[in-house]
Amino acid sequence: MLNIGFSELLLVVVAALLLIRPKDCPTVIRALAKVVRQVRELIDGVKGQVDGVLNDSGINEFKAQTRTIIDLEGREQVAYDVNEILPKDKA
Repeated sequence: MLNIGFSELLLVVVAALLLIRPKDCPTVIRALAKVVRQVRELIDGVKGQVDGVLNDSGINEFKAQTRTIIDLEGREQVAYDVNEILPKDKA
């Protein structure tokens, strides 16, 4: 998500340990945990709202019926399920 590797994370932790006094560490950790929890709840809420809008608009149903494929020239093309296009007696 943020593309932070282990070495960058380690550098941030070492810098934080140098800047924060040892007696303040538990308070800072609790505050960071609270912020992370709130951000996760916010992201989950937004995902839920987007999923609700997609379900209400019928985009998910259309998306399930179509796929994007790449033709020989490298252009995107929409591929439909033939069983859904043909009449039921010919499928």
